[in-house]
Amino acid sequence: MGLLATIGSLGLFMSMESLRGGSFRNDRDMAVSALQRARSLAVNNMCAGTVTSDASLCLQPNYCCDGKPHGVHFYSRADSNKGKIVIFQGASFSGRDMAADETIEFENKTVYADAAASVDIVFERLNGNASSTTVTIKDGVGRSSDIDVNSEGRIDWTN
Repeated sequence: MGLLATIGSLGLFMSMESLRGGSFRNDRDMAVSALQRARSLAVNNMCAGTVTSDASLCLQPNYCCDGKPHGVHFYSRADSNKGKIVIFQGASFSGRDMAADETIEFENKTVYADAAASVDIVFERLNGNASSTTVTIKDGVGRSSDIDVNSEGRIDWTN
């Protein structure tokens, strides 16, 4: 009887670990999907905001004369917003059009970019090129996954 209880508890432990691992993979997949969405918006020359032909307004936030670059902001482990990423419109997160932000919350609130500071990946409009970057996302129990973006905007990841 004791052997049966031991086997049963081991099976329950392994099932819970599989569930937690599946949750982390879902969060990693959401991060990859956010990168794919940002690249798609940039390649398709999209711009959310007021469309204008007034050249003096073109560089102002929330105005568009043409498409804009898009990117994804990954919060670091030290940031109070860890567990979230933001798809943004603009050449940088600090200079973005905040009205166009799409915030995505991870299922596991402890997921973060393993970096000293937050990480931004920005895709150029029309061609989708980006600076070569690797973002390692981690959770609070040691799972990690590398997401690589090369200079041509290709997105690749590991488990």
